[in-house]
Amino acid sequence: MDNAPFRHWLQSKNYSSSTIRNYIVDLNKYLDFCSVQVDPSQKSDEYKNLPLQDYLSFISSDPNYRRYLSSLNKFFEFALDQKLIDHNPLKPALKNISHPKSEIQNLDSMISTFQTHLQARHTALSTIRNYINDLKQYITWVETQTPHET
Repeated sequence: MDNAPFRHWLQSKNYSSSTIRNYIVDLNKYLDFCSVQVDPSQKSDEYKNLPLQDYLSFISSDPNYRRYLSSLNKFFEFALDQKLIDHNPLKPALKNISHPKSEIQNLDSMISTFQTHLQARHTALSTIRNYINDLKQYITWVETQTPHET
């Protein structure tokens, strides 16, 4: 696939060159995966019937999982904008993928570290409780959003 239209679209949206480069690299990772998974004679449309669910499962334990999702979502936004597809296939696919366990443990660890930091600064107990509660509520809210909405 020629990445030039996607690159130009990102440039028109004023993304930085490093962000554009990352989106292109991530998209190529997905397309490389698809080229191995999909029989070329079966492709009737370049953007349809790609093994998205398989790819999401494949990358689910990767530390860059969230970045890959964001990149894919941006690519599908481009495809929608250019009327290459009629819906974002990432949204229904995400409903079938659970968050990697390590990601949840990392969040818990970060919250715990933040709490320890606040305690070391002698922050009032009620303030710490409120901050931690707010963080947990925000994380819960973020988890219910699709990448396009966050």
